[in-house]
Amino acid sequence: MKKVNPTWASIGYHPPDGPPAAPAVLRITIIRCPTELDCDVVIVGSGAGGSVAAAVLAAAGKRVIVLEGGSGKQAPDFILREDAGRLLFQDQAMTTTSDLSVGILAGATLGGGTTVNWGTSLVLPFSIRMEWADLSGCRFFIEESFDRAFEAIKTMLSVGQAETVVNQNNAKLRDGCQALNYRWCALPRNSRGCDPALCSFCTFGCPLNAKQSGPVALLRRAQEQDTTIIANCRAERVVIRGRRAVGVDATATDPETGERHTVRVHAPIVVVAAGAINTPVLLMRSGVSLHALGRNLFLHPTAVVAGRYKGQQILPWVGPPQTIMSDQFAEYSGNYGFRLETAPAHPGFIAGALPWFDAQDHQSRMEHLAETSFFIALVRDRTSGSVRAGRDGPPIIEYSPGKLERELLCRGVQEAARVHWAAGADEILSPHTRRHCFQRGADAIEEFCAQLSREPVDHNWMALYSAHQMGTARMGSSKRDAVCNEEGEVFGVKNLFVADASAFPASSGVNPMLTIMALAKHSAQFIKDR
Repeated sequence: MKKVNPTWASIGYHPPDGPPAAPAVLRITIIRCPTELDCDVVIVGSGAGGSVAAAVLAAAGKRVIVLEGGSGKQAPDFILREDAGRLLFQDQAMTTTSDLSVGILAGATLGGGTTVNWGTSLVLPFSIRMEWADLSGCRFFIEESFDRAFEAIKTMLSVGQAETVVNQNNAKLRDGCQALNYRWCALPRNSRGCDPALCSFCTFGCPLNAKQSGPVALLRRAQEQDTTIIANCRAERVVIRGRRAVGVDATATDPETGERHTVRVHAPIVVVAAGAINTPVLLMRSGVSLHALGRNLFLHPTAVVAGRYKGQQILPWVGPPQTIMSDQFAEYSGNYGFRLETAPAHPGFIAGALPWFDAQDHQSRMEHLAETSFFIALVRDRTSGSVRAGRDGPPIIEYSPGKLERELLCRGVQEAARVHWAAGADEILSPHTRRHCFQRGADAIEEFCAQLSREPVDHNWMALYSAHQMGTARMGSSKRDAVCNEEGEVFGVKNLFVADASAFPASSGVNPMLTIMALAKHSAQFIKDR
């Protein structure tokens, strides 16, 4: 029997038990002793990039082994509860920058971010593709081959709007944008067979296999070609001999006993797709030394603005999590700006994300959670940070918003507040650590926005989050300012490839899943001919 939190009733939060779970789609290999394996390609990471690389290379006849550092949980294992869901994220969803100013959500389970994301499936805008091509010297970003890669991925993932059901959380963003004459659109999603009553809980894993994640849509295809998938297996280093990758050394943990065992995979081709936080650290531990490695970290810093609609049942945890977006300010300064989206709200996350000023204030906010809608301002950042290996192993993440990012965050929370006001919110709460709460009937919205414009947004003066990490092993034409070439091959190391968001030349400005997958497919086309 599932536990019931005694505070849920006062919040109005009632997580569903859901129908019987769909069956697991993958066979997971468990390592129970020191092991050596051989294959044609070993892939580190099973997320957006790793799953695509595995599917493409297995279809080409390659013997593939996928190593996943996180758990091997699949549909039957997903419990629609926050305490279980946080285990699917790196550091149990507690990763932060070194100064604690940006909370970082990064998938750390079978399927990586594709298992825990909100299903938003956006193609990289062509204006940003042109910028990437000029910045990196990689012309394929603007060629038809990259268009075809996006279309192929969209087909594999069943991307479309057929299941873009607009819940009340998203309806408020739509209604406010319509009232202000701001551009908005319904978002395409990678889903097939969703149950809207369960959808907002899919950030804890989809028990129906309706979310067309990496495991469901891609790794299943790879395993039809006898691909081996090993979960709970942390890659320690890429084995490099004579400037050539020849395999991976890893440590596997038996999920039943907790015993750890060494694993060595011998392979003439290594693909690293461990994400923009872990990929550069793995390459550093492996002896790769390039100026750009670990630099150029982009995070899409994001701020949450809450609006309370008294007497209305918003229930922000019910229904597809993210189905409406406004790109009214996406080109605020050239290709840089912010997008307004929504965030599904569950009590644990909101308790940590919303500012509060005393116990009574916190209790009141939580008790009215069912009447509250949550908008996010997602900023395309130009100023970058860095990732480096810590002395004891965990990555050290350095990041601080630059002048442009601060301006965009400042404007973003103001516009989110205006949209809440236009949608009829009675109260609007900013994410600043100093109290800023709009009260309809007592305050003027423009005076409230003027207050927000004077508040600092960095150095912990405002709660910031990131669900998108990019750029730390970026693609380019020269090892002077990049880590891998246009095929994804690491400079100076033969047959070592990068296939995740760390290869982005700059931030994408949109939810990056499809771009990661298209880029991985592009690189896999070269790898399969090796």
